[in-house]
Amino acid sequence: MSKNKLTKKQLSEIQFHDQWGDSADSEMIDVYKYFKAETSIDFRLAEKLLGNLQNKRILDLGCGLGEASVYFALQGAKVTVLDISPKMLECVNKLAAKYHVSDAVRVIESPAEKIPCRTKFFDLVFGGNVLHHVNIEKTSKEIKRVLKKGGKAVFIEPLGYNQIIQ
Repeated sequence: MSKNKLTKKQLSEIQFHDQWGDSADSEMIDVYKYFKAETSIDFRLAEKLLGNLQNKRILDLGCGLGEASVYFALQGAKVTVLDISPKMLECVNKLAAKYHVSDAVRVIESPAEKIPCRTKFFDLVFGGNVLHHVNIEKTSKEIKRVLKKGGKAVFIEPLGYNQIIQ
């Protein structure tokens, strides 16, 4: 990815998320808790909305550390992981190896506004806490482009009372 063509906001996102990725310990991440914890109501709902993931092609847009990506692979999905942060993608690869699903997880370093994937390729697109980081108009067009006819996109976004997000 050429950093020359990125916006100031995208460069700032890379810097912030690379620092986070550098400090993360993949060995400490439990992907099952991420989706099944009592406090994970939003992720349990997302899982219900996504449905059976067996043999589905899913794009995890703005994957972060990869908890959802790896969980989806454990459910039988073929997961393409897209993030603007190379350090976050390193975490995804480590987490996929930890859970023995590296063959089901493919990482792509790219901004969400320009998804370098084939048109009508994915059955599902998922995003957890990502839309507030991107240009919604451009990203929405890309999501629509890469989804198969009848495909589904499910996003979880921060709650309105989160003062940091506001």
